[in-house]
Amino acid sequence: FFLMIRRPPRSTQSRSSAASDVYKRQLLNPILDALLEDKAFRMRCAAAELIASGFFQETAIAKLRKLFEDRAAIVRSSAVIAAGKLAASPIYQGEIVSLVLEQAAKPNYLLRITAAKALFALISNVKPETRDSFIIPELIRLGADPVPNVQLSVLTTFKQQFNELKEIRSIFIPHLKKLQSSPGDGDVIHLAGELLDQFHTL
Repeated sequence: FFLMIRRPPRSTQSRSSAASDVYKRQLLNPILDALLEDKAFRMRCAAAELIASGFFQETAIAKLRKLFEDRAAIVRSSAVIAAGKLAASPIYQGEIVSLVLEQAAKPNYLLRITAAKALFALISNVKPETRDSFIIPELIRLGADPVPNVQLSVLTTFKQQFNELKEIRSIFIPHLKKLQSSPGDGDVIHLAGELLDQFHTL
């Protein structure tokens, strides 16, 4: 299923173009809603791609929230990608950050894992003050989550993006040292040690 939506930058839109977009959204919203409810996970992933286009504006965040809480991990991963793309736009950035922080506080640990991945996806797309005040502190908090799987998700994603996080990665060193020395999950301790060794080789 492929549906390409192209639109000019907001600053260059004429009144007639903006009105046309409103009309198109009215036509396409029912299609997007049907994809969101489809039993096939590929269709719900397709919905995430449509939302990531930025075309749906007022309804985008509510629809993205539904995908963040989807039962299928692959759909939640698609939601993470969509969130990262939307966060690059100042129009959506504040709402996306709020949505991800909301998910990070959910009782269901699977949703917190998704939130951790989304926070990493947002790092390079948000303002430095947002990154430093909200994103990084929340990642450190999730890195100390009582559920080891959440901790592992944070550490694994951190390891995958180690080179891309050059500007801020040293902030995580005290947290890694704390994890390595704590009597916690063996896999968490091992991965924290691996990441500290990676710092020593720089």
